[in-house]
Amino acid sequence: MTTHITRILTLLMASALVMASCEPPGAIAPLPSPLEPDDDKIITSSLMRASDSEAAEEKLVAVVGFDGAVEGEGMVRLVNLRNRVVDEYDSTISGSFSAAVLALPDDSYDVVYITADGRESKPVRLTVAAIEQADRDSDTLVEVDDPQVPAGGGGDDNPDEQPNTGEAGGRDSSENQGTPPPLPAFTNMDSDDDEHEPVTEPPADPDDAPPPEEGDGTKTDQETTAGAGVAIATSVQNGVFHFQASAGFTWANAIVIFTNHTRGTAHSTIANESGAINISFGADEGDIIIVFTQHPENEDITGEALTFYAK
Repeated sequence: MTTHITRILTLLMASALVMASCEPPGAIAPLPSPLEPDDDKIITSSLMRASDSEAAEEKLVAVVGFDGAVEGEGMVRLVNLRNRVVDEYDSTISGSFSAAVLALPDDSYDVVYITADGRESKPVRLTVAAIEQADRDSDTLVEVDDPQVPAGGGGDDNPDEQPNTGEAGGRDSSENQGTPPPLPAFTNMDSDDDEHEPVTEPPADPDDAPPPEEGDGTKTDQETTAGAGVAIATSVQNGVFHFQASAGFTWANAIVIFTNHTRGTAHSTIANESGAINISFGADEGDIIIVFTQHPENEDITGEALTFYAK
């Protein structure tokens, strides 16, 4: 009897092996999930916390992934854990991305990378840092009596090469560890009546921007003043955007992050001792640019983001 049962079990096992070997030729195991986003290559702008007398209001937050932040071309999904709002942005072939979300201070986001064939990574969690009003109130700007826009052909994306422009007179980072100072508000100096009219303001959400007006796309020059004696000049030439700002634009040696939000590319430069910067990167006229600063000595401290059009 025992021998009979053993023989039956042997036959069943042999049948199972035969069935397993009959899978269609060329069958492969499912592809593995992509690597989760590298949060060491992702930086987020911060938000000012509303005072006790002000109602909390959602504002623009930039979430920037530099090259290698995700595996490559695909999509980056951001989920606000407070209200479950989902935003999705394309990533470039080099793994960079530029996201712009509406958030409140202390909001947390799950960030997921999705490949072109739909495979999803595990999420990484990021939190929007809050800038306390007391910190912002203590920021001071050293005014420059005779602002000069930095000369030269513009820098590249190498943060080790500081632009050599301007005189000393930037914002002293040693006096306040609270937050990088607010970036100056850009104003247009090209008006016929010589009055400083505001530069065209992008919408609160850059993705709602209208298409740029038609032009030859070869070169546009714009010179601006930006409060407290800061001078700014921008231009687009042959597909390259140039941005120059004089002393006092930001803290001495602060890291200034730019994204071409339209293309999804990320760039950075380091201000010199006077707080002046000079940077160039690929862009066409009308591309949406996002900029914010990072503290030179504390990578966890960033400023609020500001958006404008390349022109």
